[in-house]
Amino acid sequence: TETGAGTLAGWLLAPADAPTIIRRQAAVADLAPRLPLRHDLAVVADLVGGSVDSTALRRWLASTEPPLPAWVGGAALAVGLVNVASLVAALAGWAPGYLVLPGLAASIGLTAGFGGRVRRLLAEADRPAAELRVLAALVNRVAPERFEAPLLVESLGPLGGPDRALQEIRRLERLVDLVDARRNQLFAPVAAALLLGTQLSARIDRWRARMGPVAIGWLSAIGQLEALSALATASFEHPRDAFPVVGPPADPLRATGLAHPLLPPARAIPNDVALGDPVRLAMVSGSNMSGKSTL
Repeated sequence: TETGAGTLAGWLLAPADAPTIIRRQAAVADLAPRLPLRHDLAVVADLVGGSVDSTALRRWLASTEPPLPAWVGGAALAVGLVNVASLVAALAGWAPGYLVLPGLAASIGLTAGFGGRVRRLLAEADRPAAELRVLAALVNRVAPERFEAPLLVESLGPLGGPDRALQEIRRLERLVDLVDARRNQLFAPVAAALLLGTQLSARIDRWRARMGPVAIGWLSAIGQLEALSALATASFEHPRDAFPVVGPPADPLRATGLAHPLLPPARAIPNDVALGDPVRLAMVSGSNMSGKSTL
């Protein structure tokens, strides 16, 4: 997914210290033989019909906009029930028609006070719910694995098992499905009378406030796993490539049989390179196309 690609790009663009490199090497070695897992991580987004835009999803999950007041959802439910009851009573002739006016006035008041925020919350929730569905599928696939590398064990700890992620994301999906149901022509009048949009926006807002930081942890963990999986795939497909032994910055640089990774092994000409005491500088000379840049 995009979050894994972004994580990997960040690693390639920024230096890492020796302990971080060593931990990543151990994680890559742990993932390399797990062919079914790496295959599933590569295709699960297509199987569930979605993708993850981690930048937009993180922005939605970490929104700093003040949430709706806690009473708004309950007030919308109460007013909605009053609206339906008074309308049914008036239409059935059990009560005079003017009894619908208090509920109508309360509905107008809630809409005037929070209508803009409600509409924005409902419009913004659709895409994150679809992306979180992909994230849930990834979490569900990773959860049964038992890793040995400390980096994998630690980074996947925030997932907390598949059940919580799936249950919470499905709860949000059900709310978004109800948002879509409001557009049904037969159901729309009932939804309007119930102030269903206001009720749902309040519940979606509470979900985001409660689960936003947790879901960001899921996103970071899966992004790191996908980045490590990409490196593990390269390691699995090129078993002769070495894992460098990393020491402190002052250690000499020594490479045996150094060759360009994109050249076919049968054509590549390897070189031994050593930099450090007593040789601190190496100058490479030669004609054009002799391999200076490759070395």
